Amino acid sequence: MQPTPFWFKTFIVLSILLALAGGIADTVLLFSSSEALSEALQEEIGGSEDSMTSLGWLITAVAIIIAVAETVGLLLFKRWGRALALYSCVPVIVLLMVFIREPWLTSMISTGLYAVSSILWGAVLVMAYWSPVKERFESN
Repeated sequence: MQPTPFWFKTFIVLSILLALAGGIADTVLLFSSSEALSEALQEEIGGSEDSMTSLGWLITAVAIIIAVAETVGLLLFKRWGRALALYSCVPVIVLLMVFIREPWLTSMISTGLYAVSSILWGAVLVMAYWSPVKERFESN
């Protein structure tokens, strides 16, 4: 398979859709299937003083804005979108890990969907810098 703009955009869209499907899968599978599990998680979160702070919510909002901006930039083959996508990955993940301290319950289905989504996002970054697609970014 030759890296083309079509596959580049397809990988971006699939990465987003799979991540959203993972979130939906957790919501539907975990919280609708076991009342006891849902109650135990709510009890754990409700009694925690380390729950997400205002700063945590602010960082989450900024991370969402960055994600939207980088996705638009990548889909339009803008050089700034490519740079933003590359340089924001690690800092955003680290900041979210630091400020979201609540327990997180996840299913194997969503874990698999998130994993494939992450692999596709990695492929998007590779294609943006080390494939013929990079020429589209360098001309913009």
